[in-house]
This record gives sequence, C-alpha cells and structure tokens, in this order.
Amino acid sequence: MKRSSIFFLVIFSLFIGGWFVLQNKLNDLSSAKSLFPIKINDIRIEVELVETLEERTRGLSNIRKLSENQGMFFVFQEPKLYPFWMKDMRFSIDIIWISGDGKIVDIIKNIQPDSFPQIFKPREPAQYVLEVNAGWTDKNNIDVGALVPLDNLPLFSKTESVNELIIKDNSF
Repeated sequence: MKRSSIFFLVIFSLFIGGWFVLQNKLNDLSSAKSLFPIKINDIRIEVELVETLEERTRGLSNIRKLSENQGMFFVFQEPKLYPFWMKDMRFSIDIIWISGDGKIVDIIKNIQPDSFPQIFKPREPAQYVLEVNAGWTDKNNIDVGALVPLDNLPLFSKTESVNELIIKDNSF
C-alpha cells in the first residue's frame, strides 16, 4: 500500500510540474517557434513571424505577456486593409501597420482587451502588421512614416523568393 501511494505521489508531481511548464510556454511569447530581430528607429525588437491563417487567427490570444522589446509580426501576401481584434487578449497593445516597402502607414495605440468585438483597421493598405505592448510606440518615439528594415527577416532570404515564403492564402 505504501509503495502505491509513493508511486502515485511521484506520478502526480510529474504531471503537475509538466503542466506548469507547459502553461508557461503557452503563455509567454519567449517560447515562440523562433524570434527574429528587427529595428525601428534603432530600437531592436524580437518578433515572432505569423504566416499561416491559424497563427493569424490566434495571434496573441491567451498569451499572458510580452517582454518589453518583443512583438508579433504578421505577414500577408499583398497590401490590404487587414483588420485586427482583441479576442481572448490579456493585455493592451499598440498595433503598427507597415507597407510592403517597410514604411509605417498607421498606428493604433493602447488597444484594450475589453474592446472586443471592436475591429481595428489601418487608414491605408499594409502588407505587414506588428503588435507590441501598449505604450511601446510612445516610449520609443515610433511614428507613422518611420521605416522598418525588413531585409534580415527570413521572408526576404536571398535563396528563396518572397512568394515561396509568404503565405499563399491571403484570407483573414
């Protein structure tokens, strides 16, 4: 009887420990598949590339936090007025829309989680969207018109064409 109790306690402890590790990985962008550096106004930010419809739909939903200089970078096949919402969000964000040539075309700041189901769209078409912590754009003096060099992201690899790496499905 004592052996089975010890065995059960060990298994239970492993299960609970694994659950906590998994929850932390699921709720923090630092455990993302890969983070890539970009710079805006000489401010370095690590971004997770979001390229599939499933990833776009999920976005930052259910993520508990972003580190100060982290973000989520959405990649689309062509410039459009891509809408965003705050479904299942746990923290406020700034949304930055970026043209195909790397120019910031719009920013909406301090979007609150309780704004759902409101939808946020840029004033002009964009091909990329960057989500960062609320206040990040003000803190780092990021404004419409700033340039975002994108040449170090894998979607601009010299060995593969952009069309091979960017999403084929442009629906949202």
